[in-house]
Amino acid sequence: MKYNFSINELRREDVGEFEDVVTHIRWSLTGTDPDGYKGTFSGATPVEDLSELSELTFVPYSELKEKDVIGWIEVILDANEHYRQHIKDRIQESINNERLVKLASKNNLPWLNT
Repeated sequence: MKYNFSINELRREDVGEFEDVVTHIRWSLTGTDPDGYKGTFSGATPVEDLSELSELTFVPYSELKEKDVIGWIEVILDANEHYRQHIKDRIQESINNERLVKLASKNNLPWLNT
């Protein structure tokens, strides 16, 4: 299974002397199986521990890269394997459901084959 994160929303606020500190992340993780079926899990992650925020660690909002924010989410998920597994299970469930659905496109409707 190949996984891909997407960042959908960043909530930010001023914290002490720092402006536009990211305090909440809305994200999606899409899994694609070898047959091309996809499933997506949407999550929301608060950035709760701002105790190590310093001039050495703070990245100004305008300089953030998507990979930085994804890295924050991955650290949080690495600390909670049960939650990570829950996410993977929901993605797999979505893929399994997608496999059950057979869609007929406008070019493949049964009355067009007669």
